[in-house]
Amino acid sequence: MKHEMSSSRRRISVDLSTAEAVGYMHETMDRLNELWDSIHMGENERRDRVDRFYMHIKSLLDDMVKSESDMVRDVLKSIDEWIPFVNNLRKELKLHPFDTSHFKKGSVSLLRALNKERARLISLKTDRLKGQKELIDEAKLLSTRLGEDFFNVFGSDNEEIWNDDQLHSLQDLVTRANAKLNERIEEICQWQTDLQRWYKQMEKQAENEATETLIKLNLDDTELVISGSFMEQFREAYQMEMLVYQDWLEMAQFDYSEAWIKLNTLWEMCHIESGKHFARDFNPAIHTAGDVENIKNEVDKLEKLLVSRGEIYKKIKEWKELWTEKINYESSANDKMRYHNRGGQLQIALQRQKWIASRLPHLEREIGEANNKYAESHPNDPIILDGLSPVEYVRNIITEYKTIKELERLKKRKACHNQTLNQTGQKFKTPRKHDLPAGFATPAKTRKIDSTINRIYKMGATPSRHPLGSVFPSTSSLHSAITPVRPLACGPKTSSPKGLKKRKIL
Repeated sequence: MKHEMSSSRRRISVDLSTAEAVGYMHETMDRLNELWDSIHMGENERRDRVDRFYMHIKSLLDDMVKSESDMVRDVLKSIDEWIPFVNNLRKELKLHPFDTSHFKKGSVSLLRALNKERARLISLKTDRLKGQKELIDEAKLLSTRLGEDFFNVFGSDNEEIWNDDQLHSLQDLVTRANAKLNERIEEICQWQTDLQRWYKQMEKQAENEATETLIKLNLDDTELVISGSFMEQFREAYQMEMLVYQDWLEMAQFDYSEAWIKLNTLWEMCHIESGKHFARDFNPAIHTAGDVENIKNEVDKLEKLLVSRGEIYKKIKEWKELWTEKINYESSANDKMRYHNRGGQLQIALQRQKWIASRLPHLEREIGEANNKYAESHPNDPIILDGLSPVEYVRNIITEYKTIKELERLKKRKACHNQTLNQTGQKFKTPRKHDLPAGFATPAKTRKIDSTINRIYKMGATPSRHPLGSVFPSTSSLHSAITPVRPLACGPKTSSPKGLKKRKIL
């Protein structure tokens, strides 16, 4: 019903247009007659002009009829040609035939629909063929690079559209081939990386032709053939080079460790600061053959230095050992157990401490004399320890120790001051002498004590005890502001070894 109403409207529209055209022709003829009347044109002339007018109209209408007839014929012809063409394309694309039931047979709307469908199918076929060709080309390239023959699909007509099963099969094949190729490339890349690192670490060039080829191989080349035989050839070369590297690494670690053990002794003997020491162990991740050679050269260098500077290094070592012993004595000065004179050990320790105190300055002078003597014979090769000459080096150790002791003293004093202030709320003050009890004498004013000790205390002998008290200076023998003073006990303070005869009392 809707279609009939649409056709009726189109018919009325055409009739109205025709009536308007006829009416316009009549108006034109009336206008022409008026023009001719104005000049009193004769009947014969008017008839000729009217005939020509209608002749032009007739010719124009005939041309229009002919043109429209040709158009109708072309429409029908195109419809007859495009319907099978479109259906064939749809068949190739695995689609159902084109549905013409919604169009009148031979209608312009059918022609337009076929034209639109034809353009769409042609574009779709072009895209499908392009994607299909790219997939085939990729499969061919993978087949070549892997050195393998795939399905017999390369002989197929590239203008023929494959069905979905064929496309899916080829896509699966390409996916597996890509994975296989990538796996081979990754494996070769790892081999290449290891070989390059090994030879760089060993600091040598590859002697095997296959190894050299593998090291220089360009894995980014898209035309590189990585066949199964290719992989086997280079796998064998890689495994051989791995054995060579492992042998070299074992020897390098042994040589490095052996040299380090020697160096450890030489560093101590030559007084080399720790900042210039080599690493304890050979690290394959960072160390190379050059590092092994360097540590060996360092051993040779220090051994030569030890020969020419041995006397100075020996004296410096002796000085440092005695200095360490001196520091240990001072560190244990506040230990009460140190003063238990079992078997005369306290006297021996004090005697040793006194000897060290006198020996250190002598050693310092001997170091300076030995260094001057060395400088005369080696003017261009001075001995430098931590940026200092040997004498400056030992003096710097003394200065640093004194500085640390002074800082500790000030720290303790400040702590004591803060504690007193927190407990009493008053600042700490040192007692003045005029506030002390009468008769108080400081140890500095007891002059006869040192001379008495020196007379009694001789090197190499254990002093005897006076019945009136100890021969060593002690605060107990001084006058004290604290009264009463406890009388001193006679006799030894500790037990003596068995079998030791009783010494005579001075």
